[in-house]
Amino acid sequence: MEGERKDIITSRAQMVMAAFADQGKGIDAATSASITSVFLRTGMHVLTDQFTLAELDYRCLNRQAGADGCHQHDGSLSSLVWGRFKDDFIDKANALAYQKVTGEVKIQALLMNAHSIAHLHGSPYRGKLSTLSEPG
Repeated sequence: MEGERKDIITSRAQMVMAAFADQGKGIDAATSASITSVFLRTGMHVLTDQFTLAELDYRCLNRQAGADGCHQHDGSLSSLVWGRFKDDFIDKANALAYQKVTGEVKIQALLMNAHSIAHLHGSPYRGKLSTLSEPG
């Protein structure tokens, strides 16, 4: 298990560095630490399919734009597996955001990134979201 975790970390680090024009060679230690804590550990990197980096930066720096974006996407969760997990997704995402901002943990089973939340880690449905059918 520990070896698998280290392999995932190494693989992700290589993917991130490969995304930079100079393969990340010009990134200093402080910038690297910022990318890791703000962008990767929170799972923010998954939003790059929907937003440019400038849009993400604006949403992070402008509280109202960030809130508006969250509310806009809350509604789309209802159609995901018939909204079955909507409240759980939102509760866990809010708990993660709170922990990242304050350092305090508000729920017992805190998941530390968006990938874990989206894949239902810690539940009997882990990794099975795409195979679930509508409740009868």
